[in-house]
Amino acid sequence: MESIEAMIDRMTLERRLLTELIEEGTPNAISNFIAKCEYCRHTADHKTERLIRIENTQDEKTKLLSLPAESNGRLAEFRVWCLERTKA
Repeated sequence: MESIEAMIDRMTLERRLLTELIEEGTPNAISNFIAKCEYCRHTADHKTERLIRIENTQDEKTKLLSLPAESNGRLAEFRVWCLERTKA
């Protein structure tokens, strides 16, 4: 159960983020694609694997792609994972 102090901290953070969103507007896209998580699998060794579909601004979509937890933890690993799956 969440303590009162933790709840106050969480609500303060949520209020600050909402205020920033209202003042600055929604963020601008910095890429031409969206990665949508279609399914989330939990393996026997307690790792999470996501099945995602990538869709670009020209409405091109990939088949379901397996995104292991190791490729999702840091931006650098995610970039490598994406580059390995791009068309040449």
